[in-house]
Amino acid sequence: MTPAEKGITTFPVYTFDGRAFSKADVDIIQETPLQIFLNGRHLATIACTGLHVDELALGYLKSEGFIKDSSDIKDVRIDSEAGAVQLLTAAAMTPDPTDSSFSGSIASSGARTRFGESHHHLSAPIRQDGLHLSPEQVLQLMDRFIDLCCLHRITRGTHGAALTDGKEILVVREDIGRHNALDMLAGYALSHHWDCSDKVILRTGRVSTEIVYKVWSLGIPVVVSLAAPTARAIELAGDAGITLIGAMRGRSMQVYTHERRVSL
Repeated sequence: MTPAEKGITTFPVYTFDGRAFSKADVDIIQETPLQIFLNGRHLATIACTGLHVDELALGYLKSEGFIKDSSDIKDVRIDSEAGAVQLLTAAAMTPDPTDSSFSGSIASSGARTRFGESHHHLSAPIRQDGLHLSPEQVLQLMDRFIDLCCLHRITRGTHGAALTDGKEILVVREDIGRHNALDMLAGYALSHHWDCSDKVILRTGRVSTEIVYKVWSLGIPVVVSLAAPTARAIELAGDAGITLIGAMRGRSMQVYTHERRVSL
């Protein structure tokens, strides 16, 4: 696999090591626009690394409420030359042409939902029974996850997210957009027909309300992040029945909501 196929390109830079400057070739993460088409209609253009674009497109549709599961998708076609993914649904559905949120502009890692604060496709809070983690499990999983974030280790330019069953890291995705990495996981789970009600999301980046909405749409009961969440994300996670863990430093962490899923 070439560096470009890994989402990496090389640039000459001047590096200062505390004493002097020197010239070196450095690995830099790629940024490329990805066009997503739903039933022939342009839905969105997303700035991304250009990896796992089929998963990204599927996950985007899932988190935006256009599809519920893999049975809603009839076909997925990747046009690498055009930088596009064409998706066909089993039933006729297109975005509302009067919806100004789909103007064709490029969306990056920021919030890009069409539902805003409403998210009408989400209803009941996630059930509290089932999944349980010990603090040691959480710490060990996060350590393993960080070790698997290869693109970040090489370029220092990506966000990472992973799905785990509480024992093993099942899949890791990295991208320039923190939302993209999570949508890739959603697309992976969708295409593999996974039930995510017993899964945990691990993240490197901050948890905002938009991230909580995406986790909620997958039915995932626990999200763990290295960073601290926003105040509104904590409130929303409480309402959604999601256990939110963050601000991980060394052997410490903070459990913001539904702490009974995490105990000694």
